[in-house]
Amino acid sequence: MELGEVDFPYLGLIREKWPYVHWRFGYYSEEDEIKIDNVAKRLKMETTEYTKFIFKNPESRTIENEIVARLSIPTYDQVESYRKGI
Repeated sequence: MELGEVDFPYLGLIREKWPYVHWRFGYYSEEDEIKIDNVAKRLKMETTEYTKFIFKNPESRTIENEIVARLSIPTYDQVESYRKGI
């Protein structure tokens, strides 16, 4: 899971609109899991309001990359580089 500053307005709006929804976050690494906890904390979520699960399919990242490439979806790194003028 990749979460950046750009995601918070969007996630905040979802949280505002549906405050009682149970969230599910998927992650690939321990670093991603920490990011999820930080996002949940920033959105003022209790631990009972969300669930985390690890992607165990080793092809998940490959599939994600293929979808991103086929649909020309800009990645976080590309957006950040553009934003910073790199």
